[in-house]
Amino acid sequence: MVGETARRRFDRALAHHRRGDLPTASRLYQQILPGAPDFAGARHMLGLIAYQIGDHAAARHLIEQAIAITPRIPECHNNLGLALQALGDLPAAGAAYRRAVALRRDYEEALLNLGNLEARQDRPDAASRYYRRAIAARPSYVPAHANLARLRQLQGRDGEALAHYARALELDPTDAGLHNAVGTLFHARGELDRAVDHYRQACVLGPDAIDHAVNLGLGLRDQGRFAEAVQIASRTLARAPGDARCQSLFTDCIRRAPPTRRDPVLAGQLTRALAEGWDRPNYLASAALALLRLDATPGSFGALLRA
Repeated sequence: MVGETARRRFDRALAHHRRGDLPTASRLYQQILPGAPDFAGARHMLGLIAYQIGDHAAARHLIEQAIAITPRIPECHNNLGLALQALGDLPAAGAAYRRAVALRRDYEEALLNLGNLEARQDRPDAASRYYRRAIAARPSYVPAHANLARLRQLQGRDGEALAHYARALELDPTDAGLHNAVGTLFHARGELDRAVDHYRQACVLGPDAIDHAVNLGLGLRDQGRFAEAVQIASRTLARAPGDARCQSLFTDCIRRAPPTRRDPVLAGQLTRALAEGWDRPNYLASAALALLRLDATPGSFGALLRA
């Protein structure tokens, strides 16, 4: 039997866990087990923390211990599936997710995970069925709408993709990743104004994401707004100097932008690019040509020759 003290400690641990304080939660969960070794919830939550910090083997071991004590808890089987999937054992992961669904037919998270697993194994029809079951179980489940939208986008079924993206954004308009994904769909369709609008929202909502900023720069470039794209790329390159997409966007837009006065910030970034040697030779050549646009001096001609 689990005593009242252990339950109170578990509740405290769970509160810390939900706040993201994993070290405190882990310590409290561990304190439960010497006096209550059959407390499956503590073992399960320790396994979940192990999964969250990337120790997937420990996660599997701890969650399997919890299941041995209480085998009919759907969350245990679902989280075991996550650990097994992270370890690369996809058949066992699928079996764990299916056990979770067998215990609770409308368990939307396990259905979503089954869909993700099928999509990863290039089985889009099966993935779609699981995503739709997750949506049927919980119509407001944003991840299921978003993942079904991405699946349809990859299949070239843009109308269905847009419908599910729209529903997901209706439910959560603050999701930067969704705005970025919708932007890429409009971009691929040549609807640049709509793409740029969504990329801008993605950058506002997720200002630290390099991918969002690069996509905004690409959208502006394809609109012919090279000077603005250069500024976006320059700021992004300062944060991620090794990002190949940003390097390419940066130099391409400078070369294609209308002539402008020498910009010491941009010239400095290009000079450093040449000194450091970007990953691909064509980027080095582009950087040298771009530097000529900003500062046509003997030094920059020499940089072009070195590239």
